[in-house]
Amino acid sequence: MEQNNIQTFIEELIGTIGVSVEKIEVISGGAVENTRYMLHTTEPYLLIGKDGETLRALNHIFKKAIQKKLGFTEDNNHQNIYTIDVNGYKEKCDAELKNKALMLAERARFFKSSIEMDPMNPYDRMVVHSVLAETPDITTESTGFGMGRRVVIKYVAC
Repeated sequence: MEQNNIQTFIEELIGTIGVSVEKIEVISGGAVENTRYMLHTTEPYLLIGKDGETLRALNHIFKKAIQKKLGFTEDNNHQNIYTIDVNGYKEKCDAELKNKALMLAERARFFKSSIEMDPMNPYDRMVVHSVLAETPDITTESTGFGMGRRVVIKYVAC
């Protein structure tokens, strides 16, 4: 599916909600092929919702629709990650989460112990795992089930 087709799909999806989008910016890059569609709107609160709940739901619908259009299944492992962001909200949240993970890793290193993070969704756990993946004396592990699944940041003596 071409970028233009994906952008048209996003415009139609957002149009059904009744929100006007001034511009859709395509941002690519990252360790895996990550394509972020940055929506610029004067009504971000309608797409973000309380604590980003609406944006998470919108991204879930978007992800499932793109997987279907591109022919991906849950069994079919692919490296492309497509996300929607609104006025940089998701980007800001990701940066805050990365900073928190790095700070907690420093705490685990200082106290030579494990630090348990609050429960989080799969995407946020993936962000924490990836930001700490190259840290030699820190490992991460997801524990728990369902809504209680969380990341544990562990100090490992070198």
